[in-house]
Amino acid sequence: MHLRSEPTEIRQARGHILIGAFEGDLRKLIEKQICPNFFRSLSFLGSIESQTTAFHRLSLDFPDAKIDDPNIEIQILEYLDTLQLVEVALRNKAHINSQIFKHVQVNNKALQDIFRPIRNKIAHSRSIDEEEFSAFYELCTKLSRESEIWIQLKKWSEEVLDLSAHELRENEGGRISNKIHKKIFHDLLFHNLPEEDYQNWSFTGRKNFLEKVNLELFSNNRNLVQLHGQGGIGKT
Repeated sequence: MHLRSEPTEIRQARGHILIGAFEGDLRKLIEKQICPNFFRSLSFLGSIESQTTAFHRLSLDFPDAKIDDPNIEIQILEYLDTLQLVEVALRNKAHINSQIFKHVQVNNKALQDIFRPIRNKIAHSRSIDEEEFSAFYELCTKLSRESEIWIQLKKWSEEVLDLSAHELRENEGGRISNKIHKKIFHDLLFHNLPEEDYQNWSFTGRKNFLEKVNLELFSNNRNLVQLHGQGGIGKT
């Protein structure tokens, strides 16, 4: 298959299927090996801020949920994205198979450098070129061959390129979530927004802001510079 001739939305659809498979396999791993050690607790997520943020996402769908509900440690997994799931696996070394831990640890940089940008672009309907998708697909294939934990990822790494454009556009088999499918194929997002300008984090306006911060930092008139803003806007 010649990916170069494909519209970017087809690559986005294939990428979404692979990301869903990756996250599904990692959630099952965490549920089986880590969650049993944290009954009615979210402490395996790390900091209080991480726990609160994840629980807030869950509570938007389940307003009556409580942080100590039975199985809350399993329910919360659906509200963690790719790299948050990876972080949970790496954070809980004592509760995870040593070979699996090493596998995730060794591939963490590639996940940060390759996986994260693709996931962000799909989530925000950004275009994905052939080179980006090829690197992403090769990483998925590599991971699925290195460890037996990647059951769904292995399946879709072998099958996703065989799906026709028609199957993806019509979402035959419901392989793509309705929300993402509408974003990809029905152009429901506004596209007059500026392109991200900071390390594939989907932040905009950071280039000018960073120049201003650098100017303040290296100014003889400033001994201290403070950045203020809500959590998640990109202060770090």
